[in-house]
Amino acid sequence: EGTVSCLDGNCVEVEREQSTNMPEALAQLAGLSQAHDSTPNGQSLDLMGGNDLRCHKTGIWKNCCTNGGEGLAIDLLGGSCNEQEQELAHRTAEGLCVEVGWYCAKRGWFGCRKRVRTSCCFGSELARIINEQGREQLGMGWGSPQSPQCGGLSPEQFSQLDLSNVDFSEILNDVTQSFAPDGQGDVTSRIQNRLSDFYSSGQSTNMTGGGG
Repeated sequence: EGTVSCLDGNCVEVEREQSTNMPEALAQLAGLSQAHDSTPNGQSLDLMGGNDLRCHKTGIWKNCCTNGGEGLAIDLLGGSCNEQEQELAHRTAEGLCVEVGWYCAKRGWFGCRKRVRTSCCFGSELARIINEQGREQLGMGWGSPQSPQCGGLSPEQFSQLDLSNVDFSEILNDVTQSFAPDGQGDVTSRIQNRLSDFYSSGQSTNMTGGGG
């Protein structure tokens, strides 16, 4: 703080400039940390993998897929949607899922009687963003709605990603708010602690785990 910086008694006048790329740098650093922490003992070949979750619609009577992003199911027949469909509804509303597509699971005399929507859902928005945009960089798809490929990236694939070309704009405000340069402790510790707190709802991002 201030315009004078001192080190070991030697002081110089400096002009401080607000960093404009700190949120992007923090997001990239958090992405590296999540990739590291998603592999137990560094042995797994699946970094930040997702889950295959599905919901279904039956005509106009039953819709167990997300309704308006609010995670509500419409069932005029009085039945219930299963636990996986409820989980998908909530995780979609939280921005954790990528829609793979629809397929017909049951046909009748007048066409498809039961349609199913498949999504790949991840443990955090950061994991979803890196998987979604990382696959685009690598020319990878999500498979078919019947046989989705929701697994994460291999270490080799992850090493080929250019994180500077990943758009983290969806989470930059949250990352910025999670890092408040106030309080006690050195800057590195505060970054580690606040990023860990921010991503505690998803996968752990203990910044000390990467060794770098």
